[in-house]
Amino acid sequence: RTYPFGPLFSHILGYTKFINDTDMEADPFYSLTDSIGATGIEYEYETNLRGVKGTRKVQVNSLGKEDKTIVFAPPQKGDDITLTIDAESQQKLSEILENTLKKESVERAAAIVMNPQNGAIIALVSFPRYDNNVFTSNNIGQSVFEELFNDKNRPLFNRAISGAYPPGSTFKLVVGSAALEEKIADERFTV
Repeated sequence: RTYPFGPLFSHILGYTKFINDTDMEADPFYSLTDSIGATGIEYEYETNLRGVKGTRKVQVNSLGKEDKTIVFAPPQKGDDITLTIDAESQQKLSEILENTLKKESVERAAAIVMNPQNGAIIALVSFPRYDNNVFTSNNIGQSVFEELFNDKNRPLFNRAISGAYPPGSTFKLVVGSAALEEKIADERFTV
C-alpha cells in the first residue's frame, strides 16, 4: 500500500504489517509473504479490503516446462470503503490543532469534528502524527521502528479514539439534555 497523504490520515487509515505465525494460525487465508492490517481502517476492515486470492495450477513436462494450465481463477480485488472524513476539513483541523499546540507549547492532543445530525466523523486528528508510509517499505530500518516505538510522545497512539479523558465541559450538554427531558429544568432555568 501507499498512503498519498501520509501523516494527515495516518491515525485513521493505520498501516499494514508483515504476517506473523499468530496471524496465520488465526486465518488460513494468509501465506508467508502477505501483509495484514495492523491498526486503523487497515485493521478494522482487513477482511473486506483483502479480496480473494487467485489460483493457477499448471501441468509441466519432464523438463519442468509448462505444458498447459489446468486450473485458473483470477484474483478478485477487495471492497472499496467510503469514509465520512472530509479531506479539506481534516487538513484544516490538523492545521488548527498544530498551531494551537505550538502556541501552548504542548506536544500531544486530539480533536474530532463530528456531524451532530448523524454522528458521522468529518475530521479526526491525533498529535503527534507519524507517516504510515514508513511501514510500506521493505527496507525500513530497525532505527525507524525504535524511534517510533520509543518516542515519549507515543506517535502511534491514537489519542482521539484510545485516550481516556475526563468528560469536561462537553458533558454539560448531556446533563442539560437530561434535565430538560426529565422536566427538572426548563428553558428559563439558570445556575
